[in-house]
Amino acid sequence: MAIKFSNNASTSIQSAIQGANNTSFTVASAANFPTLGAGDYAYVTLISNTAIEVVKVTAISGVTFTFERLPGATVINDFEVNDSCELRITTELLEDFGGRIDANEAKTANNTSPIQALGVGDSPTFVNPTVDTPTAVGHVANKAYVDAGALTITRDEDDLGGATSSDLHLATQQSIKAYVDTNVLEPTGSVQALGTGDSPSFAVVTAAYSLTTVYGVSWNETTDTYSRTGGLAGQPVSTSLADAFLPIQALMRRCLLANDGTVNYYLDANNSIYREDGTTPSDLEGGDGQVMLEIPKFWYKYSYAKTTHTWEISLTAQVGFAVHPAFNKNGAVVENRYIGAYEGIKYDAGTSLYVDGISHGIDTTNDILSSVSGSAPWTDDTRAEVRAVAANRGVGWRQQDYDLTSAIQLLYIVEYADWNSQLMIGPGRTELTAGGAGATGWVKDGYIGITGKSNSDGNITNSVGGDTNNAYMTYRGIENFYGNVYKWVDGISINSNVPWVHNTDTEFVDDAASTTNYTDLGVTLAAAHGWQKTLAQQYRGFLPATVVGSSTTYITDYYYQAAGWRVVLFGGYASSGADAGVAYWIVSVDSAAADVYFGGRLAY
Repeated sequence: MAIKFSNNASTSIQSAIQGANNTSFTVASAANFPTLGAGDYAYVTLISNTAIEVVKVTAISGVTFTFERLPGATVINDFEVNDSCELRITTELLEDFGGRIDANEAKTANNTSPIQALGVGDSPTFVNPTVDTPTAVGHVANKAYVDAGALTITRDEDDLGGATSSDLHLATQQSIKAYVDTNVLEPTGSVQALGTGDSPSFAVVTAAYSLTTVYGVSWNETTDTYSRTGGLAGQPVSTSLADAFLPIQALMRRCLLANDGTVNYYLDANNSIYREDGTTPSDLEGGDGQVMLEIPKFWYKYSYAKTTHTWEISLTAQVGFAVHPAFNKNGAVVENRYIGAYEGIKYDAGTSLYVDGISHGIDTTNDILSSVSGSAPWTDDTRAEVRAVAANRGVGWRQQDYDLTSAIQLLYIVEYADWNSQLMIGPGRTELTAGGAGATGWVKDGYIGITGKSNSDGNITNSVGGDTNNAYMTYRGIENFYGNVYKWVDGISINSNVPWVHNTDTEFVDDAASTTNYTDLGVTLAAAHGWQKTLAQQYRGFLPATVVGSSTTYITDYYYQAAGWRVVLFGGYASSGADAGVAYWIVSVDSAAADVYFGGRLAY
């Protein structure tokens, strides 16, 4: 009998768990969960919007989990379809596993003395360890490490009930590394060089801040004021913060994604023309896959009190939080979402080439929406047509969708604590009046810029404004998130200002068909054009309730609407001026609309 666990096991519950007498439930997928033999078990964490419970799973057959409740360890709760089910480190797992290890058998490097228990002010004694010169490990900045290469953990298999290393699923031979994170602690002394037999001295350190698991922002829509919450409380607003404060945003990174959804390789954080190592050239023109921006799964919580909206996010599950809807894709919870680093361009099936796509025409059966550098965006097609060519890339591919757009908007507002994205990031390609660089009209290098202007920025946020063909913006690796051309947004339809949303791409539709499978958000949006002032009080995205603001106050981005069934465009185009930004919506066009400045963006 052995405890089993594995990496990155996450799925969604597909049969409700009601009351204390349930003994089994089904999930969307058991692909990443461990195989359980006779007598094996795993501790699984169930997560709803209001509760977390750890259960002991004793058998996995297909997508059916047989389990036991642990009433002495966690409170028994009810769980609904689409609640999360994950394999994670828990107290129960560690206690079960730790109970099998005889701590007296764990020795120092030369096996002459037991591990020491240290109290406040005590100094450990090192007995003949081999200590290398402190070196940086990996690519994490501002951390000082001591690699005690000879210090390893040993285990006696007799004390483990005959369990083998494969049963344990632990890297027991890894070196122990001690480090000081200088982003968090301000040491009063320098890193000490220790020789054999030396004992380090510990000075008092002052915590500059503590990276908590939850951080967010509140916005009072009456006074138009912001404040940071959670781990960012007290930090300044209307500015970005260092990545150490923003752990989710810091994990956003460009990569080359294969058609089967696997990452071929990541790109250099500061210059996408190189691979992650910073020296090997990358292929951004389609040879190694689609250039995408990876966004890690995160949890979020929304609340509204009096006149204040509050949004909070976390990399880990928290009571009262839910996995952001962007990551509940096609009925299953996914670890990452991917959005095109560039606006969508055309892979022309007739020539087997990536081509400039401005009003180029479309073969919805064979052409493929793409995300590569060096071409003009593909424009002048309906939302349904762009949907079709995005799906031609393969299972799981789609065009930019509403929930993913909302996730990026949420990451932006938590980072900057200010809706004025043109002030926070810059105008990007929204200020062209003469087509740029002498060219006029909606042509390549006129109003419409080619993809790849942000390659030298990597994952960094940047903006080049002005009436120039050099203009562009990028938010953490998403080039022209706003500006250049409008981008279609799928998975949302509007009926006379009532939004309906969905996140299963095989069921994306337009118009009245959106009442099937789609969710009515239960709000009515502003019934007039204008600068957005207040937001609808709902948990799934950012949509305007009223429009009497301005280009410099409240939401600061414009909103167009119309009665009847409408499809959705986002972000603004090259001559939008102050209208454009991270919250700019056009919901005034019908499903037959197409224009030279209507484009799309690939997503996975």
